Amino acid sequence: MRLFSRRPEKASVAPIQLFWDWWSAEGARRFATAIEQNSFDSITEDTSARVDAMNNRLGWETGPGGASDHCLYVSSGGDPQLRPLVERWLQAAPPADETWEFASARRRTATPGVGSVIYDGFDVDLSETIISAELNDRGAAFDIYIFHPVFPRMGETQAASVAFLMLDWMLGEDDVERWIQGIDIVRERPVDGVAPHSFVAMVDTLAGELAEPGYVIATMVDASGHQRLLTIVRPLSYLDHPLLDRHTRVWVRFRGRTDAGLPTEESLFRLRALEDRVLDALGKRGVMLVHETWEGQRLFHFYTDSQDVEARRLIDEIAGPEAAKIAHSLDPGWSDVKHFA
Repeated sequence: MRLFSRRPEKASVAPIQLFWDWWSAEGARRFATAIEQNSFDSITEDTSARVDAMNNRLGWETGPGGASDHCLYVSSGGDPQLRPLVERWLQAAPPADETWEFASARRRTATPGVGSVIYDGFDVDLSETIISAELNDRGAAFDIYIFHPVFPRMGETQAASVAFLMLDWMLGEDDVERWIQGIDIVRERPVDGVAPHSFVAMVDTLAGELAEPGYVIATMVDASGHQRLLTIVRPLSYLDHPLLDRHTRVWVRFRGRTDAGLPTEESLFRLRALEDRVLDALGKRGVMLVHETWEGQRLFHFYTDSQDVEARRLIDEIAGPEAAKIAHSLDPGWSDVKHFA
């Protein structure tokens, strides 16, 4: 996320195991010594080198743990292209113990808006933060205006960096990505603004209302002027399944159709049966996020793990005999279906 450092792009998955080999052999012990002595220069440099070896656009930090004393975070920096890599790093982690646990995103603090931070020489009292929030047009995320008395004395980049730090501490990295759509840094106090704890309560209320995923029905007119009937998972967020980064499109044509190009009862039965067979075979290895129906055809959008060869084979094998076309592509972050969210 914005909180973590960024470096020139370079990527490799192979060093994940090397990272954990190093951690088990010496990293955890050296961190414990560094914390005890409050001297981190050497261990910081070595950790950065090993995180860079995975991908040098990742960031990392340590902080208080939940069940453990400390937590080591490695972050994709809010970049969905990198999130599957970080999740695979986390999957390969050793079991948490009394001293260390691990996370793929920064967590919220227990008391939002409490404390202070020194940033570029500015003393920022978090309790003075004021946030104005309004729901977006779909009622699924907030557009916010964030103010702090120190912002008028800061440059734009400084103020934005501090604002993102504040939001990360209030909500945690993933909830910022999930529930905040637009962020404006303002230099005058919003008249309808609230304190951090009230804003967090607003976000948690929305999250509670949208906690259970389900399908919604919608219509749209495509570029060719055809009306499409859509079935969409809501909420639709890659953070619910960050490892499912392979997009599989399955086109199926049906003969029994209405004047509007939609399936008759018999055709609908066959389409639903095909969908059920694919999803039953995949189980927890994949999801169907959207299907579009128009002019005698249905387009299914399935997502699976790009490293799961068997999941791809299952879709090809089950859907292949009935499909007019099947296409696989890499899509971390679900950008191909984001416009349906």
